[in-house]
Amino acid sequence: MELQTIHDRRPGIVTAFKNRFKHFVPARSHMRLRIFYTRLRFLALFPVMAGTRHYCPCCRRRFGRFFPDGLRLQVFADKDIVGGAWTPGTRCPWCWSSERDRLLCAYFEHRPQLLSAGGRVLHLAPEHSLQQHLRSAHGVSYVAGDIASPFAMVKMDILMLPLASCSADAVVCNHVLEHVPEDSKAMSEIFRVLKPGGWAILQVPIARGIASTEEDPAVQDPKDRERRYGQFDHVRLYEQQDYRRRLESAGFEVTIENALELCGPERVREWRLNAREDVHLCRKP
Repeated sequence: MELQTIHDRRPGIVTAFKNRFKHFVPARSHMRLRIFYTRLRFLALFPVMAGTRHYCPCCRRRFGRFFPDGLRLQVFADKDIVGGAWTPGTRCPWCWSSERDRLLCAYFEHRPQLLSAGGRVLHLAPEHSLQQHLRSAHGVSYVAGDIASPFAMVKMDILMLPLASCSADAVVCNHVLEHVPEDSKAMSEIFRVLKPGGWAILQVPIARGIASTEEDPAVQDPKDRERRYGQFDHVRLYEQQDYRRRLESAGFEVTIENALELCGPERVREWRLNAREDVHLCRKP
């Protein structure tokens, strides 16, 4: 039997209330209200959630448990998609960080030279939890950009970045390219704004169970996209070697490091990381 998303299983009255709420509340406030609600929920469940078993490197707090997260979709099992599937405890109860947010925080701790050099860091489609981590890095000039995110400092389109060529030392772009129809153009734009020797971390969902990247511009229905790609607003599902080739075609030198090999099994468990997820570090020669 095909699994359903968490959203599909919500009672109709709850969905109706949420839609009405979003209609009256400005979009810029949605994520802030979600984080506020999450913290209230954590405080209400403090006797259950409190503890020191797990650690979030984004907000630098310890918890006994994390909240469940992800989608209940059959496609995650059928195509062996790394990340995004429902898991019982991977969402930080304080800063709302996900597995992939914490993985990048862990990566920066294991590769401190990336941020210790300072410079201008461009964060595209900024996540609140990861944003706090990057902004706290010593000597970093941080710029966050997005079309509509409440955490963006500058409104920008990834296909036409309003930055001069060779003006950024680093770019962080976490699970964005799978939303962009012209991903090669977006990769070229990121390459353009990077200085020679600069780096970019460009993360996307990777399907281990497919032979080649799956994409079809004719697929427009959100339900069809959810069933084929794992999310209603995704336009493709990447196969890892093909994704690497696309990055290299844009001019990048690509290094892939696995979370388990990078952090070790104890830290993967403690920080609630996905042991199968890889980090794609892309450098401009």
